[in-house]
Amino acid sequence: MNPVEEAVLEALAEKPASGGRIIERLQAQGSDLVRGRAILVYGALHNLAREGKVKVIGEGPGERVFGLPDAPEAPPSPPGHPPTFGLGAAELALVEKEVAILTERLSPHYFEEIRRAVVADADRRAFHGEKLPRAAASALADLGSPSAARALLKDVEKGREVKLDLRRRVRLGWLVAPLAVIAIGVLARLFVVGVYTLPPESISMAPTLVPGAEGGDAIVLADLLAYRFSGKPKRGDVVVFRLGPGREHKVKRVMGLPGEKLSFRKGDLCVGGTVLVKDRALLDRVKVPMLSLPDYRRTDTGWEPRHDLTLGYRLPDGSFDGPALPAREAVVVARVRARSSTTPSSVAFVLDDGLGKKHTVVLETGIDSNVYVDGVEVEGASQELLRLRPGVEREVWFTNADGSFRVEADGREAAPAATLRRPGRQARVSVVVSGEIEILSLDVARDLVHEGEDPADPVGPDEYFMLGDNTTRSLDSRSFKAVPEDAILGRAFAVAWPWSRARRIR
Repeated sequence: MNPVEEAVLEALAEKPASGGRIIERLQAQGSDLVRGRAILVYGALHNLAREGKVKVIGEGPGERVFGLPDAPEAPPSPPGHPPTFGLGAAELALVEKEVAILTERLSPHYFEEIRRAVVADADRRAFHGEKLPRAAASALADLGSPSAARALLKDVEKGREVKLDLRRRVRLGWLVAPLAVIAIGVLARLFVVGVYTLPPESISMAPTLVPGAEGGDAIVLADLLAYRFSGKPKRGDVVVFRLGPGREHKVKRVMGLPGEKLSFRKGDLCVGGTVLVKDRALLDRVKVPMLSLPDYRRTDTGWEPRHDLTLGYRLPDGSFDGPALPAREAVVVARVRARSSTTPSSVAFVLDDGLGKKHTVVLETGIDSNVYVDGVEVEGASQELLRLRPGVEREVWFTNADGSFRVEADGREAAPAATLRRPGRQARVSVVVSGEIEILSLDVARDLVHEGEDPADPVGPDEYFMLGDNTTRSLDSRSFKAVPEDAILGRAFAVAWPWSRARRIR
């Protein structure tokens, strides 16, 4: 039996469901079985029904419900969207349009079921941080190629035997295709994608770039067209440029823009004498991951970190490298859920700055959720965003970086930013729980720390100030000054080698 059919039978053994609800359930479980080809669930249902292993136990405009042969009759669910917390009218309209095209001239229940499954998947993606409208487009793409998915649904509708495979048949061009791929690759290498190497001793961009775990150089890919026709380098971009007598290429992060007067104050980067307060998007790009939930030990009241935050960085194998000097600023993102609707529950994230001050974010199932800075309640905190709803995941993000304490819940500001009068000694994040609380994930990072002499002159009108992420061991614009725009080759977007560290560069 095909693995998709086995998964469908397992799902129906738990509870009768429509094809859309089965897709929704598999996606919620994070199953890789139907990733990129979820539409195969309908083919599997059709095949199993032909063999008498499942049957239709309810049929209507909302959905067609399947069950095992001994399942009793059941009414179908009414049509409509599932509850959504992240999608707006534009994303819902996009989903409806594409699903309507996919299910044109087919039974109405296909439209209702597939629309519901896609909306649920898109909402889940948006909740976990994928930007809109990309989340909706990704959920639609997860159905499979539109032409193959539509062909499968038509075969199901006409009662034909369905092969659970969405690969397209190649009828023509089987000789031309390899040559075209080679030609495109050569052109891309020459004009679109640059391939650059970093020697094993180059650690100025760690942990973003850490070459040589298996020996040899690291290979970095760069978009050579990123700044050629439109747009300029943005703060936070990782770029490749050539500089110096030998015109050696270097990889650094853009942190100062043309015309800015930069300085350093207690590890923070200042623009025009004012500390640069990085928004969440930029802070998430430059932060250095340090701790996660396995790095915490369970106590009677919650979780305590096994390691302190330092100015080092974490290697892919889990070990730490770099100086053990204390890190004062933390960036925290956690996902939590209250299990019960009857038991009062709460979770408090406590950021101790090492100066005897504690800044706290409290999420409760009741009405006492709030944010406290140095024990003082922050006025204007959103009870609605901080309140826990039983069974619903809630993401909380907070930081004491750049001289302010900021809190977001589910991607929205949950409290006004509170100014911190002085930086702490060493940040430490702990968790206190009460009642039935699940900590689904906890990731603690540190902000970049910039030291050194203040640049003597402002950044030139066509120049950019480059800094390495491994700030304590980086030779960058603090030494060789700002970099002319015409020396920038492109924006680095991926590590291609070594394989164990291949990933996208933010």
